Amino acid sequence: MKQKGALALLRAASRGSIGVAAGPQGPDPLLERGRQLHRSGRLDEAEALYRKVLAFNPGSVAANAALAELLLQRGNYPAAIACLDLCVAAAPKNAEYLNNLGYAHILNNTQEFGLPHLLKAAKLDPKNWRILANVGR
Repeated sequence: MKQKGALALLRAASRGSIGVAAGPQGPDPLLERGRQLHRSGRLDEAEALYRKVLAFNPGSVAANAALAELLLQRGNYPAAIACLDLCVAAAPKNAEYLNNLGYAHILNNTQEFGLPHLLKAAKLDPKNWRILANVGR
């Protein structure tokens, strides 16, 4: 199932390059709590916290990436794409964000918009098997 593949990719990115939103005082406790709720399957509560973080800091890449993962899990591909667009705008050379955006477009059946992101991701990280697998989809 394509949706499970997307979740695995975004979870990997969340543990790696996306990380935790950190400010001068350290990690954002609301975002961390949202991730805990998300991992435990309490999606409504997690989404509310992600959106609360974004209300205070609309440019939070970590919160947008976390919300995108949740939205993909729910099958809301257009909203997930919007969140990932913000991540890519903030970090245009981040191969994981580009890959996730490209794959979200595949899930949304808008491959023609996702392919350029996947190709750019493959150029930035040519040994990443997840990216290469998505380019071949």
